[in-house]
Amino acid sequence: MTRLRALALDRVGSNLDPEVAILRPMGIDVEFASDEREERGHQLSSADGLLLNRATVGAELFDSAPRCRAVVTYGIGHDHIDLAEARSRGVVVMNVPDYCTGEVADHTLALLLALARAIAQGDRFVKAGGWGIEGVSPIHRLSGQVLGLIGYGRIARAVGLRARVFGLEVRAFDPFVSTATAGSDVTLVKSIDELLREADHISLHLPLLPETRQIIDREAVAEMKPGVFLVNTSRGALVDMEALLQGLDSGVIAGAALDVFPNEPPDVGGFTGRNVVLSPHAAYFSIESMLQLKESAARALGDALTGNGARNRLA
Repeated sequence: MTRLRALALDRVGSNLDPEVAILRPMGIDVEFASDEREERGHQLSSADGLLLNRATVGAELFDSAPRCRAVVTYGIGHDHIDLAEARSRGVVVMNVPDYCTGEVADHTLALLLALARAIAQGDRFVKAGGWGIEGVSPIHRLSGQVLGLIGYGRIARAVGLRARVFGLEVRAFDPFVSTATAGSDVTLVKSIDELLREADHISLHLPLLPETRQIIDREAVAEMKPGVFLVNTSRGALVDMEALLQGLDSGVIAGAALDVFPNEPPDVGGFTGRNVVLSPHAAYFSIESMLQLKESAARALGDALTGNGARNRLA
């Protein structure tokens, strides 16, 4: 029996042991793509399926992989994949949307708390030899404040669940979510402007699409409640960085916590002297989430290639 071949274009972790353990019994061999151009081309030409993380997928790649019938991206976002091109060629595209929900929600709350409780400011102050509450910005009680979630999908709901434990009132804007499906623990607002005006804390939970790119721009900052904290663990390009810096300088935005950036790694020079907490695009990460990601991606690819269905299908 002829075995199928899968090719991992990106290295997620140091090895493919979890993928091999799942795909080999299904009659599928999997290997990393070579860094050597000619060998990589040979691998692509014989690949029945692709695993990838950030590799760009479009007509050029599909031309190089004529046998490819299925693509799985490690993770949630899929703006690096031309779905229309995949559909035109009959290639199934899938993602793994649920592997890090808890991790991202935990990280979001950690960043929110770091801002609200001035953790980073206090850390710098004490390390510089200071002591006492004069070294931290004014701190207000969290209970009774409003957390505004822009986007109300799986991760945002998990954030809201955690936030309510701290006494935060949770409101959300998502035009694709109805009051009936949102549940009783959140207040859905009718417009993003309404949310911006009411929220003491804003957290972004959106895919990067043409209509969401730089959704936090100068106009959005102008609508914000003065003294708001902004957290982004979603997509860096959702925020116009110049508008963010101007908002910080004007005091409209009291502080920001960012795990993602339009360009990574970012140029952090602009954050010097401003109340900003930075994280190295790590919200998704835990040892457990990475194992789940690799296993889920392998199962999805294996099922698609062996005719057992396509889970989390995008195209």
